[in-house]
Amino acid sequence: MPSRWAELRAGGALPRPRLRRRGRALGLKGDFEEAEPDLRRAAELEPSLAGEVEKEVAAVRQRAKQAAAKQKSTFKNFFDR
Repeated sequence: MPSRWAELRAGGALPRPRLRRRGRALGLKGDFEEAEPDLRRAAELEPSLAGEVEKEVAAVRQRAKQAAAKQKSTFKNFFDR
């Protein structure tokens, strides 16, 4: 019998607070593409958190832009050598 963790990783439903926490953690970790769907789903399941979730989505998008800019500057001259 698979563990509860294995079920959750396989796409099972996470409880609402965990979705928000996981989305935030993924965003802080740098997994921006995975963070936003978790945050959006948390807002769908708990409409009272919509304002907080939107702020977090905006923060995740800002971090993604910053990471892209940093990567661009890092590799700017990489191929010119």
